[in-house]
Amino acid sequence: MSPRGVTPDAWLLRGLVQCGNCHVSCNCATGYTRKSGTVYRYYECRNHDLLRAGSPERLCPERNIRANELDQYVFEQVRQALLDPQQLLAAERALLAGAPDENELVAAQLKRLDSAIDAKERERARLLDAYQAGLIELAELTRRTAVLTARRGELVREQDTLTQHSAELATQNRLRRRLTGFTERIAASLDGLDFDGRQRLLRLVVEKVRVTGWC
Repeated sequence: MSPRGVTPDAWLLRGLVQCGNCHVSCNCATGYTRKSGTVYRYYECRNHDLLRAGSPERLCPERNIRANELDQYVFEQVRQALLDPQQLLAAERALLAGAPDENELVAAQLKRLDSAIDAKERERARLLDAYQAGLIELAELTRRTAVLTARRGELVREQDTLTQHSAELATQNRLRRRLTGFTERIAASLDGLDFDGRQRLLRLVVEKVRVTGWC
């Protein structure tokens, strides 16, 4: 049961596991079943020891954590995150939620704005024709032209904003394609990592693994 002399490569999360109740690091330990003699590995809160806890009141109530199960679970979560471009592109939440393709929506809105701006220009031309034909007075022409100009300005500003957003989407799409290619290239590498490689990877991307309520 002593952690002394344990094999260094037996605990993938060695040094990363923390007790969720006590917020202290867990030791690596081994145990066995008397009946079958099977040896198992686990992470144990340091405050299971009365001397380390300091008092009976501070003894940790959490159970020992089976190392095989926790190691496999954490590595699989990290693997899924690294292989999922959508998680690396947090801005694509709409796609994950099943919303329509935002690129198509922006393109449709830009087309609508183009048509609306053209319509305002045609309406302005008709007003000038009506004034020249003596059908409306100058005051009416001035008032209606001012309204058209203001509305056209709003449409142009909205168009500029959407155009900029469309350019940002194009950049994100290129990034998504690069990330997709990246995940395809590293998928085989991740699955082929040996123990040392997996442990180095986890230490690069995981600060700590805090466990509470293990059963």
